[in-house]
Amino acid sequence: MPTMFPSLVPPEGDRNRSVEEWKAGDPTPRQVVIAFVLFIIVGCAMVLSAVGMFQLNWNRTAASPQEQERMDFVVRNVRLLGVLLILLGVPIVGLAPGLRKGSNGCRRIILGLSVLAMFFMLGGWVLKIAATGQAVLALLLAVACLLMYRPGLQTFFVRHSLWRDPLDDPPGNQRDR
Repeated sequence: MPTMFPSLVPPEGDRNRSVEEWKAGDPTPRQVVIAFVLFIIVGCAMVLSAVGMFQLNWNRTAASPQEQERMDFVVRNVRLLGVLLILLGVPIVGLAPGLRKGSNGCRRIILGLSVLAMFFMLGGWVLKIAATGQAVLALLLAVACLLMYRPGLQTFFVRHSLWRDPLDDPPGNQRDR
């Protein structure tokens, strides 16, 4: 009774664990399109939230020099986070079309930029210099990154790669050098 004792190795005919590989001639995979849309939306939201961060100022004067120092500290760090969000959000939006076209290089760069953006957004949220929306944007970036690295998409990105890497070629499909 093999079903009584589950293992990490899936049975041959398990529909729930099967991975459909992308084949030449198939349309752009749905996961790539969803990741593309998420990167565009989150990247634009990052830039818009950064613009809002530059508008931050206090409507009152500080009661003590320590309070003034704290207020200046918060304003400076919020603006720094805004600069970082612009520097990371604009390239994410700019490279997203390459992701949809199947560029493996764009996929790697977007992953690196997204990890940095998630680090800074979650850090700002934990340190209470950013709103909860930053944590939501970081979560959406993580979902988009997971979608673009689904197991069945490897052949799509290797086949359409603009910057081909010899290590990315599937076995038996080596180009003439």
